[in-house]
Amino acid sequence: MPIPPPPPLPPPVYYPQTTTTNQSSSNANGSIEEGLPVSRQPPIRSPLEMLYLSLIHNFTQLCLGGVVISALIIPLSFPISVLMQHTVLCTVGYFIIMAQGILAYSPVGWANHLKYDSKKIIHSTMQICGSILAISGSAVIIAETNLTFTTSHGICGLVATILTVINLLAGIFNMFFNRTRKLILLKILHICLGALTISVAFIALILAFDLYYREENGDINANLAIALSVFALFGILLLALLNNRAGQP
Repeated sequence: MPIPPPPPLPPPVYYPQTTTTNQSSSNANGSIEEGLPVSRQPPIRSPLEMLYLSLIHNFTQLCLGGVVISALIIPLSFPISVLMQHTVLCTVGYFIIMAQGILAYSPVGWANHLKYDSKKIIHSTMQICGSILAISGSAVIIAETNLTFTTSHGICGLVATILTVINLLAGIFNMFFNRTRKLILLKILHICLGALTISVAFIALILAFDLYYREENGDINANLAIALSVFALFGILLLALLNNRAGQP
């Protein structure tokens, strides 16, 4: 008897493709950032790239520690005064909190195990707190001198204070405005203002080391503190540049 033909195959079913998120993308240290758009997923870096990023990051942290110790070792040895309050508040605000807030985005830093949204919250919180402390430290010395700045350190410090106020307002505006419109120009402006603010703050600190620290601790210690400040600033700016060029959100 003849063999009956096989039954016809069912028609293919097409499902809509969704590419808004990528649940399996990995960040720089290999962990998955679920829920992020594909375009905002951090890149996977090679072991060699992670090695030199780690070296730069660790060296920058070492220099920052030396800068903070050099800046605080003299004021903390004297009774409370306007100058001591100014030095402590500005050092903690600029070179501890704000500097670490910038380094929070580093893929090899202390916050590398956190998701991008958590890093953003930490960065914003640290920048706001650091700015408030730095502005308070500048306000103390401004009230004492009545804006009669005659040294390069005082003039540069005043410029750093103005930039800090502008950057604080721009950062808050960028944080809330980006919820509705993600403008790349606003992000670039915020990054440039932040880099300029921390740079001017470091320049003011270097001038203070040259003008005041040298008299108390000698040329060798002053030159060492200045060198540490230069290396720390260079490391912070370099890590920020590498993170943005590598596609860090």
